[in-house]
Amino acid sequence: MGNTTFIITFVMVGLCVILGGFIFISTQLMPRPEVRQKAIKCTNPESTISFLIDDESRTIIMAGELLPPKTLTIFNKTAISAKWLHNNETTKMFLDRIAGRLLVEISDKIGNNHTEKFECYAVSVRF
Repeated sequence: MGNTTFIITFVMVGLCVILGGFIFISTQLMPRPEVRQKAIKCTNPESTISFLIDDESRTIIMAGELLPPKTLTIFNKTAISAKWLHNNETTKMFLDRIAGRLLVEISDKIGNNHTEKFECYAVSVRF
């Protein structure tokens, strides 16, 4: 009885050590999920706009500058909308993330309005 108990205990402890080692190694060697910014490129026949969207921190970088968070009116998985004032011109941006369309409307105090529509798609981030 003593030898059988020793062998069963030895096998069980060995299996626990092997299983524990496997779990430890597999969790340590798994790649960490990195939060990547989504690069979006929007084009129409006259111009191209590109920007970075970071869903985790809810930020947008356009033309190398961070859009102030207070300018964002909608930010979710289906749409992004922003409105800001620059050089006495009001710029409104609406990105339909499902359809991949961007609408940019620029208006000034005189009443001149200019609207452009863009087709958008995701691109890889290059540095």
